[in-house]
Amino acid sequence: MSYSRTAGLAGVLFVVLVVGFNIALGSSSPPNNDAEAIEIAAYYTANGGLMTVLSVIAPFVWVALLVFGSGVFAKVRAYETTKGEAWAYVGLLGVLMQNAIFATVVATEVTLNAGADSLAANAALTETIWRFQRAIFTLNGTSLALALTGFSVAALGAGFIPKWHAYLGLAGAALLFVSAATVMPVVEGTGAVFIGLPGFVLWLVWILAMGVRLIREPISTGGATAETPA
Repeated sequence: MSYSRTAGLAGVLFVVLVVGFNIALGSSSPPNNDAEAIEIAAYYTANGGLMTVLSVIAPFVWVALLVFGSGVFAKVRAYETTKGEAWAYVGLLGVLMQNAIFATVVATEVTLNAGADSLAANAALTETIWRFQRAIFTLNGTSLALALTGFSVAALGAGFIPKWHAYLGLAGAALLFVSAATVMPVVEGTGAVFIGLPGFVLWLVWILAMGVRLIREPISTGGATAETPA
């Protein structure tokens, strides 16, 4: 199997894992961003098993995203080289940044889960760790915005994706970036928390569509000219 198809399958796997991850997390009714220590302690005490399972799944999510991102990069970089552009690097660096940041998010989840029995007794520390996690989770929208922008511009220029696919990615990037820029009201528990949600959905749809395109192995982008796929 070619690396392109492997990367495409990794992208589809990433979407499946992330959707399952978020459905499981959402069904557990996590605390609000501005929750108090007693609520946070009760949540982790009641959902310790789920948090353990999700921490096991997380490394597979990161590997899948990295394989997918490197596949997109490899597919469009040859064309960019002939044009002296570097948007593909922006996309790949966004993926690497996302994996690094989200590792911190999961690490704080593990920390809170492991210390569930003592969270309520350390209210100030518990609330600080929780708000730190919520803040860095929101700021992670910047890395997703970079990945979507870089890969969308590069792939469109290479004729690898149609305009609608690129515009979908750029719209998602804009929403995710705005969400990251409003991190303070998000952490404070205001309605700003919902700004990034449609952007996150567009991120997953964009990856799924790109994964399918990689699996199909469309046109070669090694030449100086590019076609726009249907």
